[in-house]
Amino acid sequence: MQSKTLDAKVRVEIWKKLNQIDNVPTLPSIFFKLQNLLSRPDASIQDVRKIIEEDPPTVAKILQRVNSSYYNTVSPIRNIQQAIVLLGMTELYNIVVELSVLSMFRNINENEYFSFEKFLRHSSATARTAGAIRKHLHLSFDNAELTCGLLHDFGRLILCLHFEDLYREVFEHSIEHGISLYEAESECLDFTHAEAGFWLAKRWQLPHEISDVMLHHHAVTPEDVRAHPLRAIIYIANLITNTWGVSLEPLPAFHDIEKDPIWQEMAGVYPKLASFPLDDMINILKMPPEDDGNAYNANDLLKSIEPVQTTSLQEATESLINGINELRECLQAQEFSQEAAFSQLADLFRASMKFDMFSVYRYDADAGKMVLVYSFGEPTGALDTINFRRGKGAISWIFQHRQSTCISGVKRGNRAGEKLINTFLGAPILSSSTITGVLTVGSYQPNNFDERDQYLLEVAGEYLDRLLL
Repeated sequence: MQSKTLDAKVRVEIWKKLNQIDNVPTLPSIFFKLQNLLSRPDASIQDVRKIIEEDPPTVAKILQRVNSSYYNTVSPIRNIQQAIVLLGMTELYNIVVELSVLSMFRNINENEYFSFEKFLRHSSATARTAGAIRKHLHLSFDNAELTCGLLHDFGRLILCLHFEDLYREVFEHSIEHGISLYEAESECLDFTHAEAGFWLAKRWQLPHEISDVMLHHHAVTPEDVRAHPLRAIIYIANLITNTWGVSLEPLPAFHDIEKDPIWQEMAGVYPKLASFPLDDMINILKMPPEDDGNAYNANDLLKSIEPVQTTSLQEATESLINGINELRECLQAQEFSQEAAFSQLADLFRASMKFDMFSVYRYDADAGKMVLVYSFGEPTGALDTINFRRGKGAISWIFQHRQSTCISGVKRGNRAGEKLINTFLGAPILSSSTITGVLTVGSYQPNNFDERDQYLLEVAGEYLDRLLL
């Protein structure tokens, strides 16, 4: 980690360079027009339609989006008025902001750490979640929660765009020390994306309530729940989306949401928050499919792992593959059930690694989520062993990032009779270039899994899809 003296120098250099930048993209006029219009109580569908139709490219993008499989319309939507009737003005505004604002940064350089598509998904999901919370609590911010949710992390785009090498170090520091990007920014740069976002908001002359959230969304206090409720809602929305794996973070985020002090304070001020449907977040966070053009090959995953090729590892790998193939043949011959097959699969793994829990999840395309198809060990299912009550973030993270993850020091809650899960390892189940599920193991012992175990789990992931009937 850099010294505080160096941090201070880096901070000064960042501010100096920011103040010299004169090519920051400007916000499109449609953004301000819609924001001003929808803040008026007498805004009509016709008013909204006229503004949007002033920008033909936006019209085309909206119609393309609304006719996608995400909205599942019965018949094609052919004009903006039909789209407004179907979606409502608030949802349409959210789409317009996504398309018009985010498109300005689509040419940003990507690398092995930063993905604009992941950024897009997190920004849009945070906006949707903030809107869902606001609606659930019957509050009104004149759609500011949608804009704040969408723009809250835009400082990261500025850092990636103008300080690419420095921000690469931030990602590496986050991975190396197992901390969030925000913490890594503070430790490496003494400067954060929240400050860069505030600078951008001022350049764009955004309203105070939006620039305020961009600056403070990571530094929210319990007192802010009453004094600055918009800050608190964006903080919670950001927390939820990260926890559910819709994140730019290089490492999965595990939070016990309902024990977070801001959540607890909000639940006290707004008791209805306790009934917010966290279990249904997959429906809120579900995003229209984006074509990122990045084909994924299962062999690439195995090539990226460089285990020590010992005879024992080779034997364990061959035994595992042969065992899975035999189980598949027995299933096809209907010699035993799928549950029995997965039980024997657990026995295969037990011969080569130590674990206390073993779970298999299949991706249900119709439901748009992972479905538990087999679980062994106490407590039931690896999802219930992560460090938050509805711990689905690990599975979502593995599915969305298309790579395995290993977490140590993961603790259960403090309810009587519960045990601790100290190590969690999960890997995607692959079928050609598609991820069809997730395989997980868990142990009560700290640091129980190593690269060898990860390699075996990923090898199994190439063959296990054949057992997912």
